[in-house]
Amino acid sequence: MNCAHGKRVPFLAQVLSFRTIGIAIGIAYLIARIFKIRDSVSYLFIGIGAISPVLIDKPLSVILYGNISNGRIFMHTLLVFFILFLIGLVIFKSGGDAKMLCLSGGIFWHLIEDKMWEEPVTLFWPLYGNFPVKEHEEVFNWVISMLMQIKEPFTFITEVVGFVIVLLLLKSCVSSRRFIIRKQVKEEGRGNLQN
Repeated sequence: MNCAHGKRVPFLAQVLSFRTIGIAIGIAYLIARIFKIRDSVSYLFIGIGAISPVLIDKPLSVILYGNISNGRIFMHTLLVFFILFLIGLVIFKSGGDAKMLCLSGGIFWHLIEDKMWEEPVTLFWPLYGNFPVKEHEEVFNWVISMLMQIKEPFTFITEVVGFVIVLLLLKSCVSSRRFIIRKQVKEEGRGNLQN
């Protein structure tokens, strides 16, 4: 993932990125409100989908290539996105829930955020051949660059926005669960009074 100045964003910053998760959830929330499908959307699966390409591809990169630099492989391809999307569509159309669709939506957002169109060999894999091999990144340099990212205004602002979105979602979930619990307690109380 690249920041606004074209510098590489380190792995841990990507994994802990509230920007990736929060903005994906925020976009999903707006789409759900516009199309009145809020009951079908699983924001948890949107968030998991948004971060899963990093959580899966980085360790795979270490296993397959011996370094963390080749972290854009399978989960950063349209092939994997379409497979998961089609599985989600089949599950949803057969009367299931939309969690797999939400997961694939989060993955799609990650592809957009990573500007994968700039890496067509990976995005359209396997059409253009194998994944490109990138130069090895030293772990120490990676940790230092991770710590330096927060100084960049774009990174800081987008992380704060993502964090606020995640907090608002958590607050909403807690509030709605409290409402559901209060409603259940009231209904149980009425049931006990009637008996």
